[in-house]
Amino acid sequence: MGLTPLKKVFFIMLLVGVLLIPSFYAYYAYAAETPKDDYGLGKTAAQAYLGDNGDVKKLKADPREITGAVVGVVLAALGVMFMLQIIIGGIRWLSAAGNEEKVTAAKGTITHALIGLVIVIGAYALVNYVLQGLLSSVFK
Repeated sequence: MGLTPLKKVFFIMLLVGVLLIPSFYAYYAYAAETPKDDYGLGKTAAQAYLGDNGDVKKLKADPREITGAVVGVVLAALGVMFMLQIIIGGIRWLSAAGNEEKVTAAKGTITHALIGLVIVIGAYALVNYVLQGLLSSVFK
């Protein structure tokens, strides 16, 4: 007895809902007992230019800080994009139902996402290395 694709999607959504709903209740029960220590989150918020109420502080006029913030945002967006591509490839692989063409296409999606991630990380490492060398030689 095979499930139609619509029934599969419904079953997966139902399963995810059943598994996630209790975690929301556990989160709110835990959040009611907020600890006094922020576990370093205040320091992280300060480095991310967030104020006490979550408002974004204005960046200083230093171009290095502005560039660093922009690179951080771009890398975060690329990380989300690559993760979504891997998830999409995994879902396509799971829903291939043994069809070799679909499995090959799903493997290609995952492979391309991983290659893109390696290229972005390599480019970031190269640029970071070059800029560190440049800045250390200029600002001795």
